[in-house]
Amino acid sequence: MRILDKFNGKYLKNTTESQDLKLMSILFNSRATRSERLFLVGRLKFFGYTMKETFEAIDKYNKWEGYNKSITERWLALMYKIKSGDTNFKTHTQSPVSPHYTWEDLKNEFSKNTLPISSILFSNDIKVAAIQLSKMGFHVLPKSPKGKYPSIPWRKYGDVKPTEQELLGWNWQHGLCIVVTKQYCFLDIDEPTNIVYPGHWERTPRGGAHLFGLGNLKTKRIDGKGEIKGYGSLIVSAPTPGYVVMP
Repeated sequence: MRILDKFNGKYLKNTTESQDLKLMSILFNSRATRSERLFLVGRLKFFGYTMKETFEAIDKYNKWEGYNKSITERWLALMYKIKSGDTNFKTHTQSPVSPHYTWEDLKNEFSKNTLPISSILFSNDIKVAAIQLSKMGFHVLPKSPKGKYPSIPWRKYGDVKPTEQELLGWNWQHGLCIVVTKQYCFLDIDEPTNIVYPGHWERTPRGGAHLFGLGNLKTKRIDGKGEIKGYGSLIVSAPTPGYVVMP
């Protein structure tokens, strides 16, 4: 039985078994590089997969560290050059943004549909802070040294909070990430700006900000400005080096 027959029952008659093995090895490699992931998408597109089928295959089978549905949907759209009105592909974690949707609209949506989370006090020791944040209800994971994503497979932790045993066993040397659940979300501001916010917020290393809010919003982004971090996404948080809790 051909390995890629598993993808929605679709048979890739133009591929050899060795090609199938190469594509599956990329999917199952937790440390697959960006180039390898793009190669995988390019091959599936070449062999006749629609964008929807490619996304479903990746989303179902991949073992990639730092996998993010929203990001995957965005670069699939770029590779397939799908128009925003195409109804053959519906997003799972990110709603399409109208061309007339502005940064002010995004900020207003966050402020009107969330409640500010009161200022949070936690230790400067990352492992201790992780346990404290977990007890407050946040789903926290150790940050990878390679980027702004967890060092472990993390998708399930949007629904399942890590146990204290897991928290104690992980390596927190490089910082911590917070996985967005259906109870809270964040406004991630890219550009340095003056912030007036009644709840907990943090400065990022590049001068942007993360605003913490209670609520369940979908991920939406305005390029160059920032985004609402909704269910299925994540942020890096203090006391990770470079992230500062603001008074």
